[in-house]
Amino acid sequence: MTIESHEQVLLAAMREISEGVLVWSVPGGTVLIRNEAAGRILGASPAEVEGQNLDYPWPLADEDGTP
Repeated sequence: MTIESHEQVLLAAMREISEGVLVWSVPGGTVLIRNEAAGRILGASPAEVEGQNLDYPWPLADEDGTP
């Protein structure tokens, strides 16, 4: 399988996952890509998420709803 084929499989899997997925660069900590579920959870478009780093103030919460 080529790298491009692996990338297509990863992207297809990310589209089908109902959980939010962010793919980060290492070591920079920059968001490379996110799936639609992550966008819904964060309330943000791809342009608002991709390119941000780990220090960005993400509106995340635990399963019980606490920040």
